[in-house]
Amino acid sequence: AALFPGVPAGHAGFFELKSALWEKLTAALEQFLTELEQYSDAEKAHIECQKCWLNVRSMSGQNAATVAVPLADRLLQIAEKFDLTPLCMDIALYLRIRYCLHEQNCEQCTGADQKYQHFRQMYDAEFQAEKYYTDVMSLTVNNFHSPDVVLSQAKESAGALLSLLRTFQSPKLHLYGSLVELMQYTTARDYTAAMDVCEKAIRFFQDLPYRARDPLQVFYYQRLICSVHLRQFDTGKQSALACLDLAGEENFNRLKIK
Repeated sequence: AALFPGVPAGHAGFFELKSALWEKLTAALEQFLTELEQYSDAEKAHIECQKCWLNVRSMSGQNAATVAVPLADRLLQIAEKFDLTPLCMDIALYLRIRYCLHEQNCEQCTGADQKYQHFRQMYDAEFQAEKYYTDVMSLTVNNFHSPDVVLSQAKESAGALLSLLRTFQSPKLHLYGSLVELMQYTTARDYTAAMDVCEKAIRFFQDLPYRARDPLQVFYYQRLICSVHLRQFDTGKQSALACLDLAGEENFNRLKIK
């Protein structure tokens, strides 16, 4: 109305403007998603993915679902790359509703449903691993429990997680699963076995398509501790330098590592 005062909505200029804005918006969002896909830092990517998801949902609520749906589909691929399981669940559920009820596309509806079920199972596995870890950790900080009790709980929890670790390649699952496995050896003061757990975990997180800074720092730090107990000081030095590199200049853990 501001650009075409007194001209009805059916005027050709209105449709030209709408078409031009549509193309500009689509191009800008596509460019943003392309840049996001190339991120190497998982934490930054997580923040940007959440921002984009809010925009997609806002567009869907403003009768712009024809743009929102393909953007959501693309965003899901990026969220999968960075292993953002809760976000993947939300997007897959949104796409399932759109494809099943609004677009009535049976094939895409089935695909979205399968993805949602997969991420839901993965989310449950991640929760289970985190629960086992926090349960064992609560025993270690409670002075009323002996090391034997902690060791028994750690062994039981590590065994319970084995099948989940074989089924899902979720970084969060493998972070907590490896920490539980590590605790059963550090509690028993078996630092050779603990070192092997650290090496395995480091290889897993190094093979991800992004820099998993926090998990790598955790296991390099544990590798450093094992190196001191085993008097493998060259390995310890390598671990310490890796920790400092991953921590960055402004990270609180930098002081702890030094």
